[in-house]
Amino acid sequence: MAAASSLPNKKYTIIWLDSEANNSENNLFTQQSLFQAFDNVEIYDNATSINDTKCPFADYQKVSLVSLEEAVAPLVDIVDKVEQMVWIVKQNCEEHPTGGLTKDESASIALYTMEWYSKELTFHYILNETLRSGNKQQIKPWLLYLKLMLKGVSKLPSVSRVVYQGTNSDLSNQYPNGKTFCSWEFVSYASCIKALEDEEDFGKGGQRTLFTVECRSGKAIGPHAHDQSKDQILLLPGRQLQVISCLNAGNDLTIVQLQELGTSYKFT
Repeated sequence: MAAASSLPNKKYTIIWLDSEANNSENNLFTQQSLFQAFDNVEIYDNATSINDTKCPFADYQKVSLVSLEEAVAPLVDIVDKVEQMVWIVKQNCEEHPTGGLTKDESASIALYTMEWYSKELTFHYILNETLRSGNKQQIKPWLLYLKLMLKGVSKLPSVSRVVYQGTNSDLSNQYPNGKTFCSWEFVSYASCIKALEDEEDFGKGGQRTLFTVECRSGKAIGPHAHDQSKDQILLLPGRQLQVISCLNAGNDLTIVQLQELGTSYKFT
């Protein structure tokens, strides 16, 4: 393999024409070597899966950067009480936030992390449900907000560390060993596993799945979160993840170990 320094800084797409692309130990070892050697490489096990990595909200780059109030104006009929949410986060936001973010950029992150009366009514829940749909018409009203929020997040340094998330259901069948996938939603993780004790979606009993993720491009949004007591790490859309192992730990607990391989899109 040529040294990374001898190749131009381009995006390399590799289609792995092998039915064992994500199962063979030799293949997985070679793929991991490629990700370590190059910063901008994508690997797929067939040609059609490349279409899955097209950013469903790439048009955010074409809209103007506006205030948070203007950014949520198209969402007043989509997110109940969104103007009230914005008023609250702007009241609590510092005039000169850390990290070089503007007040509106910082407040947009606070809005994303803000809890509401029920999970289904929270801003981040509705946003991620819309992103998962992949429906560009439904995503269009969110573009102004995405522009503002991603502008702020892009100013934060990336962190490499293990992060945690839990859910109160058994998802083991969805994460076979070696599976690789690309997700287009935002996901917030805890930097400390103990923080999951207080999470309503995880708890201490019943069917549960614990995700541990070795992330490479997490964003430490804690200083800009609405609840700054939580040390949150945000993984952006377009990240490629691989299942390293899936363990039945007993007592209705499944542990899924994931590794971030890279990203399919660079946000600015």
